[in-house]
Amino acid sequence: MCRVHGQGMARGAARGAAGALAVLAWAAVARAHGGDPHPEAVLRWTDWHVEPGVLVVSVLACVAYARIHRLFGGTRRQAGRWALGVAVVYVALESPLDRGADHFLFTLHMAQHFLLIMVAAPLLASAIPERAWGRARGLPVVGSVLRWIGTGAPAFVAYNLNLVAWHLPALYEAGLRSDAVHAAQHLLFLVTALGMWSVVMAPAHAVRATPPARLAGLVASSIVDWLVSFAIALAGRPLYPTYAAAPRLWGLSPEADLALGGGLMWVADNTVYAVAIGSLLSRYLRREAARARVPDGAAEAPSSVRTRRPATLEALQRGRGRPWGPALTLAAAGALAVAFAHGVVTGSLPGRAVPSVRVEAVAAGLTWYFVYPGSDGRFGRIDAAAGGPGNPAGLDPSDPAGRDDLVLGHLVVPPKARVEVRATSLDTVHSFAIPELGLDRLLMPDRWESVVFQAPGRGRLPIVCTQLCGMDREPMASYLAVTPSGSGAGSGPAAAAATSRPANSR
Repeated sequence: MCRVHGQGMARGAARGAAGALAVLAWAAVARAHGGDPHPEAVLRWTDWHVEPGVLVVSVLACVAYARIHRLFGGTRRQAGRWALGVAVVYVALESPLDRGADHFLFTLHMAQHFLLIMVAAPLLASAIPERAWGRARGLPVVGSVLRWIGTGAPAFVAYNLNLVAWHLPALYEAGLRSDAVHAAQHLLFLVTALGMWSVVMAPAHAVRATPPARLAGLVASSIVDWLVSFAIALAGRPLYPTYAAAPRLWGLSPEADLALGGGLMWVADNTVYAVAIGSLLSRYLRREAARARVPDGAAEAPSSVRTRRPATLEALQRGRGRPWGPALTLAAAGALAVAFAHGVVTGSLPGRAVPSVRVEAVAAGLTWYFVYPGSDGRFGRIDAAAGGPGNPAGLDPSDPAGRDDLVLGHLVVPPKARVEVRATSLDTVHSFAIPELGLDRLLMPDRWESVVFQAPGRGRLPIVCTQLCGMDREPMASYLAVTPSGSGAGSGPAAAAATSRPANSR
């Protein structure tokens, strides 16, 4: 009867554990992302989401864990870790960090992922009571999965494959553009991280991975993280179009945001890895020293005590510590990270590079003038006093940087490009507005305003002035032309546009 009761407890605990992890995964899915397509570049401490669903599943995760804790006698410290881990997941998904990660900065997205995989996951993995591990291993299906994951290599390889894959531009962009894909991203980050940290933190009897295998997995993971983060930080160009075209928060350019996000990923993640490696290595060395220590009265002790070999050798003889496991983990993870770094450096990663276009827009009279830099990449100085019939855009003739500038009557850009427009007025109050993109910026004489947006994939969008000169004033209306090779460089579509209506070139 006791045995039947014990099996019932085990099944109940397994259901409780599955429920706890399921509701956490549900929380990750429920708040993947969403919101306004053209958010204002402002992030406040009060921008919290108060979604009842996420709050409910977070509470359910704690209730499910309480059942496990009661059945298997976990410590207060373990209960505190679980509660803190759930709280970290909630903060990552519901705080202003989530809005900033979805709409503004790559750096904030890396901070969000850090909370999920490097803070919440180890807290949750270390909160499972020791007796619960043993019970779970005895269950038919769950036990088989845990024993396979507990060999070490599957958990580490799955985690690192997932990490590298989601930082490929094509897949990363898919996550930013689709709620379902972003939900899958958060879910896989949390699940694979829980698997890895469970192997690292589980009791020795609960997993087959030996301490050296766990150390090898952690070292391999830190190397992968190091290579991926450095490749991103040193890319020197935008990798993800959504962030390249996002409203600029805190004055960070897309390149600075990418470098800062890569640096945060490297420093924060590898700090956690260093603490975990140091802690695991310290415990392992202390245990090995204790096992090898000859007790008092060694002369009378059995020879097996006096000549006891390190636990690592015994584990290898019993087949628990197959030497190819750590080697496979290290080799696979290293090769994957090197391939990612090489792809970033050479620009051969899946997904197209993000084109970038800089233009100056000048409102003069009732006409728009769009100035593109010439071959030197520099804009000439704009001076209202220099404007006139032969130079309506006001290019300063004394500035040599403007001699090869191209002036068009409308804006020409490539598809999906990051477009940065510096706009001003030469005479009176105007506004630069592209209604279909949600853009409207007030322009004052002698003041420059910056407008950054991502061009659509195709088409022609009206550019208007929403002040006294409206759409009914035909001369003030222009348009944004998206062409496959439009660059404003004086060739291709830009050159064709220059001949389609009067414009000035110097």
